[in-house]
Amino acid sequence: MGNFKDYYRRLGVSPTAGDLAIKAAFRRLARRHHPDVALDKRSARRFPGILEAYEVLSDLERRRHYDRVYRDRKMASRPRGAGVRRVKRDGRAGTGSRRFGLAIDLFGLRLGLAVDANAPSTGARKGPGRSNR
Repeated sequence: MGNFKDYYRRLGVSPTAGDLAIKAAFRRLARRHHPDVALDKRSARRFPGILEAYEVLSDLERRRHYDRVYRDRKMASRPRGAGVRRVKRDGRAGTGSRRFGLAIDLFGLRLGLAVDANAPSTGARKGPGRSNR
């Protein structure tokens, strides 16, 4: 299935949304994008996709089939490897080096802003009447 359409994203609901939430999302989007009430043609062109998503997600059997494909697609798109593994330290999940690297980056950014605030810009050209502080 090369041309997969994410109906949940199209309606703006989560995959665990119930029938009432799906219906409410469809009605909200239909009021905005229906060709009879849409203010521009671009908005009206979205309506067939919204209608298609609602038709699939509102029918119980079609939604079950779509959910199977949706889950399989989500599982296949998950990255695998050593970089994905999380290390548990001090009761928190995550890698310690990333937190440390982020702290260094934030400190470097703050330091860079403090240093660069008083330094003249390298790309500025001096012109008549302009002084470089």
